[in-house]
Amino acid sequence: MKVFGRSLSLAALLLLPTIGAFLTAEQPASAQHAPLGARSTPYVICCGGGEPVDPSSASIAGFAETASDGGYWEVGTDGSVFSFGDAQYYGSMAGVSLNAPVVGLAATPDYKGYWEVGADGGVFTFGDAGFYGSTGGTSMNAQVVALVPTPDGKGYWEVGADGGVFTFGDAPYYGSLPGNGIGTDSVTAAVQYQDGYCMTTSDGTVYCYEPWCNVCQFPTQNTPTPTVGIATTDYHNSGIWIVDRNGQVYSLNGGNFEGGLSSQPNGPITAIAGGPSDSGYTMVGADGTVYPFGDNGYGGEVSVNSELSPANAQGIARLMLPQYNWGTPSQWSNGLDPLWQRESYWWWCEWSGQQPGCVGSGSGGYGIPQADPASQMATAGPNYMTNAWTQMIWGLGYIQGKYADPIAANIKDQNCNPFCGYVVTQTKAKR
Repeated sequence: MKVFGRSLSLAALLLLPTIGAFLTAEQPASAQHAPLGARSTPYVICCGGGEPVDPSSASIAGFAETASDGGYWEVGTDGSVFSFGDAQYYGSMAGVSLNAPVVGLAATPDYKGYWEVGADGGVFTFGDAGFYGSTGGTSMNAQVVALVPTPDGKGYWEVGADGGVFTFGDAPYYGSLPGNGIGTDSVTAAVQYQDGYCMTTSDGTVYCYEPWCNVCQFPTQNTPTPTVGIATTDYHNSGIWIVDRNGQVYSLNGGNFEGGLSSQPNGPITAIAGGPSDSGYTMVGADGTVYPFGDNGYGGEVSVNSELSPANAQGIARLMLPQYNWGTPSQWSNGLDPLWQRESYWWWCEWSGQQPGCVGSGSGGYGIPQADPASQMATAGPNYMTNAWTQMIWGLGYIQGKYADPIAANIKDQNCNPFCGYVVTQTKAKR
């Protein structure tokens, strides 16, 4: 059978995801859905199943737990899904050309399916996850950062970096940050909270919406590095955990603190999920490393090489933008993407002419952000010569401190002669 010109086997059709693409306002909506192809055979790795792992694997963007100890899924920015413990593999978007990177995965209430969501709001369904619509293909004020299922799994909320909330299926609209007059582009994650949803901004401010509380705001935690994930305790309780990029965990509203990372991880933390009880949570890094705390179990992990390909570097960089209050799509399309494409073609090492590789180009700049000297990137994390995440964290911080945002940095770079660039150093200033 052919779907949109793609030949699919019967096995592939059994794992076929669905996607929808429309919505123009923060309100309930329904949609026709269009199928896309997916990888037809799960590949067994270690303790579970999922995609084959290779050195060019995409960064891990999201994480979801099952109801048992040590069962969970990891999802990459390219839509790859890796399952561990009793988490079953139901398919993924791996190998399918996506308009935007996948930013998260959410499990159905019975754990027999899951949704993937893209930065553009596209929704992809697997297993018994239903498709109820999406914002994919719609012009948005901010990129989407999370999909939050309703308690019965018959609907979901999409949450944007500006705190905008879009409802589908039986998901009711309880409110949003723009609706409350709160201006931001720094919402990084969202989670189900009782009958509603909570979201966190990059400074650790948590806002919750439910029938009994329209915008319950918790005190800002002012996390030392951007807050990147949020999780809640058992459905009947109200404890909340948030985690920052370096794995420091903060407990709110009665959540039990079970510990955090004592040193900076090789890959920045990208998500956190609560476990089967109220006394445990698990966080995951961009490199696939799984960190369980409390009574949460360990079922295995995928390993992602830090020497990311250009496409995979672009995927995780877009996910990082709301951490800097840059969740507006133009900060990507008119800012960071063309800037680092022009500077380094998104390669983590030096390149020469049109031949990417680790050879000196004579420019003095190094890595994705073209730091000069390269050693200054050591302040951002480990292994700066080969670690694409460390390089991008340094580069984003440099842009924030010197130009305020990527659009301004890109304008500077475009209007500059080839010997100065946007990274002003002593070497370049002499030219």
